[in-house]
Amino acid sequence: RTLPHQHTSKIHHSKMSSNSVDTQVISNNSKHSLDRTTMNRSNNHNSLVGSERLFSLVHCLGQSCPWTASVDSLTMLSWLSSEVKELKHEIQNNHQEEIISELGDILFDTLMLEMICRKTFQFPKEKAWQMAAEKVERRTPYMKEWGDGVSIARTSEEAEVLWQAAKANERTKQKNKKSAHHDKHKFSRSSSSRVVLEFVNTNIVSATAVGFLLGMCVSNLASRKK
Repeated sequence: RTLPHQHTSKIHHSKMSSNSVDTQVISNNSKHSLDRTTMNRSNNHNSLVGSERLFSLVHCLGQSCPWTASVDSLTMLSWLSSEVKELKHEIQNNHQEEIISELGDILFDTLMLEMICRKTFQFPKEKAWQMAAEKVERRTPYMKEWGDGVSIARTSEEAEVLWQAAKANERTKQKNKKSAHHDKHKFSRSSSSRVVLEFVNTNIVSATAVGFLLGMCVSNLASRKK
């Protein structure tokens, strides 16, 4: 004979076992799903070549590599500087395979530096790339693709002159912009100072007037008591 509380206990145990099995199935399904996702990502990465593969590699390192997370921007910059020196040496010695290898190291270090700086200083993903493109476009107006279609340089000397002229014009605009910002800030500070002085002067006058009136009242009260 099964007592009521024993029957209830069996049902509860049966439900718990069923829930445990369901949880295990869900856990296994989730694990298999993650495994499939990881496998798909791995297959996608392995199918990439050249620049796309290097971009994917740097992205993956930035997402989950503990070593990458421990590297700061100045350290990465020092490694990049070292690779540039090594490339210079190989170019001077005309070693083609070594030149290609060192160029690859520089490309990797540059992408890593951009990614680390972006995460450290919190700026948008495409910001540095866009600014680089816009700067070169501004300084090469002689290019048909993005220039005015008229000032086409015929020699490297003409291109250099136009580059330097565009660069000087750019710096002049930046200088004027900074000067205008400084003047605006200076005007704002002087305006604030005037407001403060007027407030102080007004309140001093008001305080003097109030003090005078209080003095008169006290004097009148004293004379009445007498």
